[in-house]
Amino acid sequence: MEHEKIHFIYPKLFIKRWQQLNLSLLDKGRLKRNITHFFNSSPENYNGRRFPGNIIRGTGGAYKLRFSSIASNQGQSGSYRVIYFVVAGSQVIFLEMYQKNRQESLSDAKKQEIRKMISLIREVNESDE
Repeated sequence: MEHEKIHFIYPKLFIKRWQQLNLSLLDKGRLKRNITHFFNSSPENYNGRRFPGNIIRGTGGAYKLRFSSIASNQGQSGSYRVIYFVVAGSQVIFLEMYQKNRQESLSDAKKQEIRKMISLIREVNESDE
């Protein structure tokens, strides 16, 4: 069975944050594989959802995904949170990332900022169609 290809988009701010957290190219590959595996396993995965993580209320559709580094000994629940958005069905745009032990969740102001980013992404995507 042929699987649909996912396109991963890493904005400069996300890459900068990734580097600040000392994450590696191996970690990046692991993140991509986790998302791709989940996507290709639907509908066998969690109730037929196409992408992993939970949708964050108040963001306009961003997902929050638990992620652990290859070098981490904390497991997924204690490591990192990756915030991303899916556009055009299979384009994953990474928006934000933070360490769970330094930040419990997104502030309302950050959720509003993400909502604005997603709105702009949707506008650009619709104008390209």
